[in-house]
Amino acid sequence: MGQSVVRGWTDRDTKAFLKTPVRFRHDLVETGVFSNEALARLLETHPDELTDVNLNEFNADGMAVVRTGTRGGLDGHSLLRAAKEGRVWINLRKVGCSDPKIAPLVDQAMADLQAANPGFRPVTVYANLLLSGPTTRVPYHADTPGVCLFHLVGAKRIWIYPNQGRTLPDEAMEAVALREGTEDLPYRSEFDEDAQVFDLSPGQAVLWPFNAPHRVDNLGTFNVSLSVEFMTWEGRLRHGVYYANGTMRRRFGLSPAGYARTSAPGRLARWALTGLFKRFRVNAAREAVFKADFDMAPGARDSVQDRAAA
Repeated sequence: MGQSVVRGWTDRDTKAFLKTPVRFRHDLVETGVFSNEALARLLETHPDELTDVNLNEFNADGMAVVRTGTRGGLDGHSLLRAAKEGRVWINLRKVGCSDPKIAPLVDQAMADLQAANPGFRPVTVYANLLLSGPTTRVPYHADTPGVCLFHLVGAKRIWIYPNQGRTLPDEAMEAVALREGTEDLPYRSEFDEDAQVFDLSPGQAVLWPFNAPHRVDNLGTFNVSLSVEFMTWEGRLRHGVYYANGTMRRRFGLSPAGYARTSAPGRLARWALTGLFKRFRVNAAREAVFKADFDMAPGARDSVQDRAAA
């Protein structure tokens, strides 16, 4: 491997790894791979099927309606300008596939984390590049894979919550596992009492436990972050429990024990059961389908053109 990109990792961080959130430093900004010109080129060349253009609209309770759009006819520089000035956020999924300079950086970062954390052996790894405007807010949600967020440009605040108890009800995480909608979860302001809050600047990273709910506010600046998602066997077993329990609850009317009350053998059994459910597409009819309702267009407010108004 090449030169290490993870900095300032301590023994205390190793003890907390995947148990509580950990913030540390990284050297990805200094590589020059994420300059404005490089970002515009990525936006221009990244495959459309791996490019998500989204817009979040919030109600008074902090719950969001996520709208999905397309890049429309904007070139890379125009799309970058729209992300810098507007409300949209763009997710370039599996970005290492379209930029050969990013993949080795991700590989090195994961190698550094494995070296610092004996027993950490991810079975899958892929990276997404997130670009978002000054006022972008990401609603309260939980991811199925593990996540390490390397911050590159701008300033953002992230609230990270416990992955159990009132902040992560089993049935809500089951819906995420079954892909019944977005990854958003029911949010109440009192959950903030349980959160750890981090203000991130370029060169900082934060990593949290599997399925830990979180939400993000940009702090008045354009933001770019590299989100490295990974799966370990712990993550697979967690997903297996939520997927199998959700299927048993919804399809068969059962009331299975939640993740925290399921034994290790029970978790393995549910993981195996999940494989059968997926093989026979038991939940295919429940999976949400998202359709674009706007396109990016020059001259429109925030470069967003509603299809209904077109």
